[in-house]
Amino acid sequence: MTMLDGIETRKVVREDGTKIAYSVVGNGPLILLVHGFPESWYSYRHIIPPLAEAGYQVAAIHVRGYGESDKPSEVEAYLSRTNADDIVAVIDDLGHERAVLVGHDWGSVLVQTAAILHPDRLSGLVTLSVPVFEPLPAPASEVTAQIFPDNMFYQHYFNVPGQAEREIDADPERFLRIFFHYMSGQHPVDENILVRPKGSTALMEGLTAPESLPAWLTADDLAYYLKSFAEGGFTGPLNRYRAWDLDFPDLIGTEDLRVTAPTLFIGGDLDPSRWIYGVDSYADPLSRCDDPRGLHMVAGVGHWIQQEAPHDVVVHMLTFLSDLREENRL
Repeated sequence: MTMLDGIETRKVVREDGTKIAYSVVGNGPLILLVHGFPESWYSYRHIIPPLAEAGYQVAAIHVRGYGESDKPSEVEAYLSRTNADDIVAVIDDLGHERAVLVGHDWGSVLVQTAAILHPDRLSGLVTLSVPVFEPLPAPASEVTAQIFPDNMFYQHYFNVPGQAEREIDADPERFLRIFFHYMSGQHPVDENILVRPKGSTALMEGLTAPESLPAWLTADDLAYYLKSFAEGGFTGPLNRYRAWDLDFPDLIGTEDLRVTAPTLFIGGDLDPSRWIYGVDSYADPLSRCDDPRGLHMVAGVGHWIQQEAPHDVVVHMLTFLSDLREENRL
């Protein structure tokens, strides 16, 4: 099976009329993949075929704001709860009672929210690059402002409506080349795109876009991302950052809830995001989980783990899925 063989894109309509797209292939127990920023369902292009060939139905959601899904303009439309409900809507649309949810980057946060709010709809959970977070004690921007009182923190920069769009839209290819490079396993150790020097006025100020693409990203891959963002823009994707503070009051009352589904974490040991809060977030990435099934660190790999090291991700996932099958969870 090649990357696109048999893949079909469908849409499910939410109660308010919002259309959520997903790309699906295969038959069997459902694996639902949820991507992050600045990516696409296409970020899972390397792992969809082997999972489908192993006997699973594999669906990759176009997270609201991306791809062929609708892109509401209101920040309030991007709550974690709303995205979690989108995930459940796709499970329903495919006729399944439960799914194994897989999330990367922001997608990891969204599948965790689904696991907390809709535990009966999960057979298992896999988080890539971003651990299962403990509940924050305050809105996210307040927490991170205490950690970064002086430096420009990328989330604070993204939170200002229109600010990041102006910089990114001026040269989307430069942005993607820089963001993919500086968050990969080949990132320069003396430069951090997530935490910029005090006095910075732009996220990419002083950073150089690499002339060549990494081995895991072809010119065709980059062209796919560029076309997707040219058609849909960056405001929807960035609105997810802007909605994070709104998640705090929206999720009050869920602080003591835990992830009950069997959960697997896979991360790259060179992922710059693991250190951005001043501690190693990979030290105990499944602390909120009642049924942790393993922590796998892939050597020499950065943040884009399912693109940088798809074989490792697939191997660990198939072992996890085999265990769930033996336990009659799938």
